[in-house]
Amino acid sequence: LTSCSGEKNQSIISVDTEVTHNGILAQNIEIKEVINLSDSISVGKINKILLSGSNFIVWDKSDDKIICFNDEGKINYVVASKGRDPHEYTGISNIFLSNEDKSFNIISLDKKRLRYSIASGTLQEISQIDQPTMMINDATILPDSSIAISILGPHHNIAICSRGKSRHMIPFNTIRDFAFMEKAFCHNGTDMLFIHGMDNNIYKIDSDTATVKYEVNF
Repeated sequence: LTSCSGEKNQSIISVDTEVTHNGILAQNIEIKEVINLSDSISVGKINKILLSGSNFIVWDKSDDKIICFNDEGKINYVVASKGRDPHEYTGISNIFLSNEDKSFNIISLDKKRLRYSIASGTLQEISQIDQPTMMINDATILPDSSIAISILGPHHNIAICSRGKSRHMIPFNTIRDFAFMEKAFCHNGTDMLFIHGMDNNIYKIDSDTATVKYEVNF
C-alpha cells in the first residue's frame, strides 16, 4: 500500500545552497516571555518538548526522564521509569501527544507504547508494538485514532497500525535511510507530514496513503 509520487500537485521548495541563511531565524522571531525553570531538578540534554495547555513536557535524553513543567516553570511531576520491569521502559525512542491532548506517549526502545496522564503523570496503558523493524524512531496519532510509526526498515519507513492490523508505506532504502536516522512527523494545520532520511520529498500521511506534498530542490 504505497503511494509515494502519484500526486501531481505537490509544491516545489527551492533551496539556494549558495546563500548564507545564518541570522534569518533571529530576524523573524521575537522572544515574548522567558520562563525560569525550577532549580530543584537538573535538566541535561533536551531532546523534545511537547506543549499541552499550560503544561510543557520535556524529554531529558541525558537521563531518559520526562519532566512536566507548568507555565510558571514549576515542576508538576517527573516520569523516570527506566528499567526492565513490564511497567517500565528500557529507553525512550520518542514521545508524542494523543489526539485528545490529555495524555502523552512514550515509545520505548523495546517496542512498547506507554501512555501517561498529562495532568498527573500516571501510567494509564501499556501496549506492545509488534513490528519487524530494526528500530522505531517516532510515532504520532492520526485523526482516525490509528497510530503512524516511523520504522527503520527492513522494507518500509512507515507502519500505520489500527485495530490489530498494519499497513506499510514508503519503501526503505538502506543507503539513503541509514545515512540520516532522525525521522519526524509534524502537522501543518491541515495535514500530517513526514520527512525521513536523505529523501527530498515531504509526504502527506493519512491512514491509507503516503503522497508527496512538497518536493525540496537543492
